[in-house]
This record gives sequence, structure tokens and C-alpha cells, in this order.
Amino acid sequence: YMFRSAHIMKAIFNRAKSDPRRVIYSEGEDRRILRAVEVLIDEGCGRPIVVGRPKIIRDNIKQLRLHLRPDVDFEVIEPESYVAQHPELTEEYHDLMGRRGIWPAEAEVRVRNRTTVLASLLLRRGLADALIAGPVGSFKGHLQHAIDIIGLRDDVSGPASLQMLILDKGTYFIADAYVNYEPDAHRLAEITVLAAKELMRSGVTPKAALVCHSNFGSTDNP
Repeated sequence: YMFRSAHIMKAIFNRAKSDPRRVIYSEGEDRRILRAVEVLIDEGCGRPIVVGRPKIIRDNIKQLRLHLRPDVDFEVIEPESYVAQHPELTEEYHDLMGRRGIWPAEAEVRVRNRTTVLASLLLRRGLADALIAGPVGSFKGHLQHAIDIIGLRDDVSGPASLQMLILDKGTYFIADAYVNYEPDAHRLAEITVLAAKELMRSGVTPKAALVCHSNFGSTDNP
């Protein structure tokens, strides 16, 4: 599996190394995230920003025996103190969500306690170039925070997901298994084009096949 995935990931790694960007991880206390941060640093693919409590991060690094040095190899953002020092983040979130019934006090609580909200705001303000979220919590919740704060490109009608599936007989990409349950013809075409463009950016020449629905799985939707 590593051999097959390396063929596809090599182009992505090479592009990342040629122009390392700031990647913010909203669940920085998660051990999987810390392992990923170490790989990112070792490969020279990016400049990590980790959201989380410094003591928990240091303890997990020690337990995992990683060679990471917080605030040296990567930046650590502690939500409680960072939000207190930057009230403009709460104000901006309230400006975005006030019309949806979010009061100023609730906005402050969300920015301080929901790390994907904080990370999305930092990305929106240009303090990071990419956001990695989702190891903890629901996919739908993380996605909604990203849509509410970061927003969508002007030329797309909605979000979509793209998943890489590595099998014995080859590697396949599935779009969209998580976001759009009943897309119309226009949305299906748009998702196909978006997925194809992402694959071409990674050096893959796509061949598309469309399926109408799944007849088994964990969702109640058709």
C-alpha cells in the first residue's frame, strides 16, 4: 500500500517542498496530529502551526518519543490565552455569525473552545495557508465551521469531498461520499470537474465514472 500511495503522493510532496506553506492543525493535542507534524518537518513540506494546550502537547511528544521542539520546530497556539490577546477574532466571528443568532458572549466561547473555529479564523485572516481538521469530532461539524468562516470560491455552488482509496487492483478517488446526498445534474458535473482538476494538480490523469447511489452503508440517505 505504501508503494502504491507513494506513486501518487510523490508529486504532492515535491510541490510542497518547493514552496513550504503554513499549515495549521486545529486538533494539535491529538497524537496522530503530532506524528504528522514530525513527518511534515522532517520532509521539509511545510511550516506547522499547532492549536492546543502546550503542556498536553509536550507530554504527548514525550510519551511518543518524538523529536519535536514546541515553539522551535513549530508554532503553538494556546486557545485560551491567544483569544484573550486577540479580541478581534471574537469580533470577526460575531460579524460572520451574528445574523444566525450568535451573541457576542457565545461567539467568544466558541472561538476559545472550538479549535476548528479558531483555526478557520486564522486561515481567513491570512495567518495560515492551509487547515487540517477532523481527527476529533464529526466531519459535518468541522465542515460547517469551515463553510461559515472560510467560505466557498465564487465559481462553485457548494463543497464536496474527495477520498483516495488504495486497493490491491489499483488506486481510486471517490467524490463525493460525505457531503452531497442528492446532487442534481449540474452539481454532479461540477463535482466531477473539481475532482478531476485536483487530480491533475497531483500529476494524475483522471478517468471519471459516475454511479447513482449506494445500496448499503452507515447512512440513511439513498
